[in-house]
Amino acid sequence: MALINSGRTARIFDEKDGESNGSLKVGLFLLSVGLGLLIGMIVDSILHTEPTGVFVSILVLGGMSLIIYHFYIEEVSKERIKDPEDMV
Repeated sequence: MALINSGRTARIFDEKDGESNGSLKVGLFLLSVGLGLLIGMIVDSILHTEPTGVFVSILVLGGMSLIIYHFYIEEVSKERIKDPEDMV
């Protein structure tokens, strides 16, 4: 009854909406790990830090990709709420 009173549909309970971008998250993460590996190897060859530069750059870029994914998902969910079809 609360859904009807607020003018929403039961679409908010659809489980597939939350996991529809799972491959995007994995793809961004793996891409950033690869870039981190490349950048870390370049930093290691310049500064001669052995494996430290590789691990640090992988962790930093991997974390950044997950943060970017989080903001993307928040933006998409805001757009879904603003969609007039969902309010009917």
